[in-house]
Amino acid sequence: MATPRSVVITGSSSGFGLATAEAFASAGWRVFATMRRPEGRPAAAALAALPGVTVLPLDVTDESDRNAVAAAIETALPDGLDCLVSNAGYGALGPIEHLTEAQITRQIDTNLTGLILTTRALLPALRRARGRIIQVSSVVA
Repeated sequence: MATPRSVVITGSSSGFGLATAEAFASAGWRVFATMRRPEGRPAAAALAALPGVTVLPLDVTDESDRNAVAAAIETALPDGLDCLVSNAGYGALGPIEHLTEAQITRQIDTNLTGLILTTRALLPALRRARGRIIQVSSVVA
């Protein structure tokens, strides 16, 4: 039996990330669905119940979380990672003059810096499998 292809999906707790994780799982991929604080989340339990899905905690703005996911992938996938879907995002809504500095910083840290650093952490595994990277964004963010 062939080894299933593998994917890490960030921001899998709802919306596009959740739907993407379910779609990859139903196509027979080995899915590593990541989300902030998965404990007690119904989406985490639902995903973990699917065959081939592993749920991992990941806040893309947290270096220790990024390192832990990269280490888990290195252990689980010695031949490499086929795909990274960077979907985690945060939208600070409202006129810019009403946003706090913390909201603006959080948006940039999640939607740009976290995306770049998560990709960098997974590059060794992606290179081994000649994997692909899919970056998801929104007009709001």
